[in-house]
Amino acid sequence: MNIWILNHYAGPPASGRADRAAHIARELTKAGHTCTVFHAAFHHLLMEPREIATPISETHDGADFIAIPTRPYEGNGIARLRNMFEFPRRVLAESPDVIARSGIPDVVIVSSPPPMSIRAARRLRRRHGSKVVFEVRDPWPDSLIELAGAPRWHPFVALVRMLVRSAYRHADAVVVTTPGLSAHVSQNGGPEAVTHSITNGVDVAQFDEAMENPVPQPHDREFERLRQLGKTVVVYAGSMGPPNALEQLLAIDPPEDAPFHLVLVGEGVSKASLESAAHERDLGWVTFLPKVAKDQVPPLLSRADATIIAWHDSPIYRWGVSPNKI
Repeated sequence: MNIWILNHYAGPPASGRADRAAHIARELTKAGHTCTVFHAAFHHLLMEPREIATPISETHDGADFIAIPTRPYEGNGIARLRNMFEFPRRVLAESPDVIARSGIPDVVIVSSPPPMSIRAARRLRRRHGSKVVFEVRDPWPDSLIELAGAPRWHPFVALVRMLVRSAYRHADAVVVTTPGLSAHVSQNGGPEAVTHSITNGVDVAQFDEAMENPVPQPHDREFERLRQLGKTVVVYAGSMGPPNALEQLLAIDPPEDAPFHLVLVGEGVSKASLESAAHERDLGWVTFLPKVAKDQVPPLLSRADATIIAWHDSPIYRWGVSPNKI
């Protein structure tokens, strides 16, 4: 089959923090299918977001990856919304050239969030008879409301709910990343009969290879310093945003000579405020370090005595959780 994956936050292998689409494309290609992944050239999960004027096509592990021009943004303002809506429009504009090279898609997989690309997929179905699969990695807009604090009445929230409900009802199949999300699909008008759970997994060979990579020098020096002090090193590695609940970790009140030291590795919209709070409260048992490449995460975590993940006490987890950190 000829399979297209429309995943706004994807990218070629090892290009960013979202590799699910790249892994799926690789395995589909191994199984004998033709696979093309469309992704935004500029988004915050890429290690090196690109500002480009025309699409760029690359081939990795037999699958094609097409970077679609989208406007740059910082934070969660209007520019990011424009980036979201620009992507599916430009995918449709690029589709005739891709079809001329590799043929009409038999299946179009839309990976959400964001769900805007469902309209592009349904248009491709009307034009070419392609089957549409809607993949749900995060239950928007519920997570926007319950984790990010977006008001239920906000027009963007209402638009997202409309798109998601329409996708659930009209997709030929729905894929969820945790079994509990099947209830989210059915409660929003989707038929359970076409819902399938395909969870996140681990490429063990990739982890074994990554263990040979060096830890960046600043990180290595900090780990060695803490070892010399006899500290138990507790590491968090990942995004630093409102859903990650890292302020809970800073609320710990250890004794003055704490036997442990918390190392927070990563970037995100909350990092500056977290660093400021740690500085103001003179939290000497906390260190912030820059993010590392994905293939440096396994050796980084191997230097830890313990790793940690925090969650909000939120009803959003009624749908189940699938944190790739675990």
